[in-house]
Amino acid sequence: MPREKYKRALVFALIFGMAVFLGLPSKTQALTNMWDARLFRSDIIIQGATYPIGPIIHGVPGGMPIVVGDHLEIHGEISRPFGPVIINDSLQVRDWSVFEGDIDFKEGITVDFTGVNVTGLTQAPGDILYASASNLLTRLGIGSTGQILQVSGGLPTWQSIGTIPAPGTQGQILYSNGSAWVTLAPGTSGQFLQTQGAGANPVWAAAAGGSLWTDGGTITYLTSITDDLTLGGTDSSAPFYFDVGAGLLTLDSLQVGGATDYLLISSTGKLKLYGGATVWDDLRVPMTSTKSGLSKIPGFSQFKDDGSGSQGVFTYMFDQNVEEELYFTVELPHGYKPGGSIYPHVHWIPTDTGTGNVVWGLEYTWANIYSTYGNTSIITVTDAADGTADKHQWVPFPAISGTGKTESSILVCRIFRDATNVSDTYNNDVVLPQMDFHYEIEKIGLDSFIH
Repeated sequence: MPREKYKRALVFALIFGMAVFLGLPSKTQALTNMWDARLFRSDIIIQGATYPIGPIIHGVPGGMPIVVGDHLEIHGEISRPFGPVIINDSLQVRDWSVFEGDIDFKEGITVDFTGVNVTGLTQAPGDILYASASNLLTRLGIGSTGQILQVSGGLPTWQSIGTIPAPGTQGQILYSNGSAWVTLAPGTSGQFLQTQGAGANPVWAAAAGGSLWTDGGTITYLTSITDDLTLGGTDSSAPFYFDVGAGLLTLDSLQVGGATDYLLISSTGKLKLYGGATVWDDLRVPMTSTKSGLSKIPGFSQFKDDGSGSQGVFTYMFDQNVEEELYFTVELPHGYKPGGSIYPHVHWIPTDTGTGNVVWGLEYTWANIYSTYGNTSIITVTDAADGTADKHQWVPFPAISGTGKTESSILVCRIFRDATNVSDTYNNDVVLPQMDFHYEIEKIGLDSFIH
């Protein structure tokens, strides 16, 4: 006998034997009532497709339960119109089943078909099952059109958000009127959106006076050419005020530059320079404004004429063999940065094409107002003639520290050619028209004319 026919015969024999054992009068009756009020302590496998008469229908009159000790596996269709089923392990369904009574699952359920029709529970398309407790599934009915699923109190719920209008004209504004989302049509060019406060809808409005910031492409400007402009206030007392009629900009203060290097104009109009924004200037000492002593006086001679016997111009000539000197005083200007070092230098001229060094010396003492002068200090500098007659040369002395010095401090000085110094090798007179002091400037002047 073929294997498949053998199997069918065996199964039919088993079922027929069960029918005889249960005392059932026919196949149909056996398929209908075969498990009435029975307790099965192991697996139950219902192979519905084995029976040519169709699905297995089993039930328990009077609602007596069917208790399955391990698990129930259904391979075909099964309909159970009444009475509970208690399954202590699992239920496996591989086709289509209809359960109209209670089913108690002690562990799990495996479904291998396209759907489960639970007729004992009211449901509709779109309903949602969710866990309302750790061991309880609850149905949430489908919401209304436009609602969204939100979490409230740890559980899902449907919530209405109102209907958002479809996109319309470019430039429309979407806002809530308190009961629905509505749109505000685009305003006209130059208008701005103005709130009317709580309980009212926004509107388009024009700026007072018709003055608006306008993008002109490469420049942004105010459309009004008659309105004044303020920042930080509403009138001319604002920190920034531009008077259109007068063409005048008034600022409380102005800082130009970086964080450490900048120019500051204070609210009182004072200007001051900070960091790298400071500048330098010369404190000039023309030799014709100096004074000679009773000795070591340099000659005062003609330097140049017009080449045709004019009176010419005169200046001091310092000898190549004898130390000669002049005396002067200088006051540090009010723009001087207190404490800044000063840098003296001389402008001198060789009188022929000879070469050699010239040694210049500066003796000085320096004191602030109401301070006491101390002993003098002497600094020197050596510069070489390069063989060009009447050439304007410049050479700096070492810096003089200005620590503790202030505006209007005064230096008392002597300038001289140290001709007897072995390093002075230029063998002719030299011209000294002027000397100067470079000093650092941080302001235009003092805030007060009184120190």
